[in-house]
Amino acid sequence: MKIGAAYYPEHWPRERWPEDARMMQAAGFNLVRMAEFAWTRMEPREGMFDFAWLDEAVNLLGKHGIDTLLGTPTAAPPGWVVKQSPEILPRTADGHTIARLPARSQWLESVSQAGTSVRAPKTKSLSSNRIDRLRRSKNPAADSLFALIRQRAGDEGRGRLFKGAAFGSD
Repeated sequence: MKIGAAYYPEHWPRERWPEDARMMQAAGFNLVRMAEFAWTRMEPREGMFDFAWLDEAVNLLGKHGIDTLLGTPTAAPPGWVVKQSPEILPRTADGHTIARLPARSQWLESVSQAGTSVRAPKTKSLSSNRIDRLRRSKNPAADSLFALIRQRAGDEGRGRLFKGAAFGSD
């Protein structure tokens, strides 16, 4: 059975990561979910990718017997993506764009109280298109990440990297 939590190493100093991994291992965690809010960290500018920090975090967690589930990083698109494609911003059921999201819990509470639903219809297709472009790019960092995903997905040992939704069609 997998037991774990969400973990966002990009929000913590690297010096903290080993202690976090040790504490999660001591608590009996064997899985963490991460990266759903890391698009800006993964691609700070269009076409410029940085996965070194992600490789480091996944490897560190693996050394502590903790598998990693990568989420699709569409929950917080970078500003440059929103400027290029403002239609990806969430909208209320009546079509009003939510331009600046408050804290997730406040946002969900306000949507629930208003009795509306929120949709971001273009986000999934935009994310899929970006992943496809990344796969076709000759970017060494992207090649390394996809190689790591393929390697770990087939590994039955500890530290296996699960294929997340963004990378599931490899």
